[in-house]
Amino acid sequence: MILAIVDVETSGLDPVTDAMIEVGCVLWSVQFSCVIAAWSDLVKDSCPTNGAEKVNFIPTGSLALGLPIDTVVKRLGHFVGRADVLVAHPANFESRRLPDFGKPWVCSMYDVRWPRRVSGRSLASLAVAHGVQVAQTHRALVDCLLLAQVFEAAGRLGMDVRTAIEKALARRLRS
Repeated sequence: MILAIVDVETSGLDPVTDAMIEVGCVLWSVQFSCVIAAWSDLVKDSCPTNGAEKVNFIPTGSLALGLPIDTVVKRLGHFVGRADVLVAHPANFESRRLPDFGKPWVCSMYDVRWPRRVSGRSLASLAVAHGVQVAQTHRALVDCLLLAQVFEAAGRLGMDVRTAIEKALARRLRS
């Protein structure tokens, strides 16, 4: 099983008025518990300003160095095409902003039963609870790699990641 860990950075939290400004993806092998590919790109000219710059530290001017949204989505599609399941923290944020790739989503915030109790819902809280150091968050590739490290740590703590993902998918299908 291969997971496509996906993260989207936006210019704010409103899905109607705020734009995608960065997309990242990490392909993670459940069998080998390792990253097999990683990618991210800024989205060119997606918005005039980055209202979330104080959170994601993406300067508005740097967006001119990105790629057009259709190119970014096409590249993401190539990554996602290699995966069995898409995973995000939280999945409802990312899945609403991306096209339907015909693959099931799992939310690492709500669907996965982690081996350690987490205080809070942030990716940083999840990482710290599982012994993963957090140096930075809120950049697409950084967040994807951080979640991959959490899966690796959970495996070392005895979690059967394949079974956890299968159970998460079953829960999503029932709801």
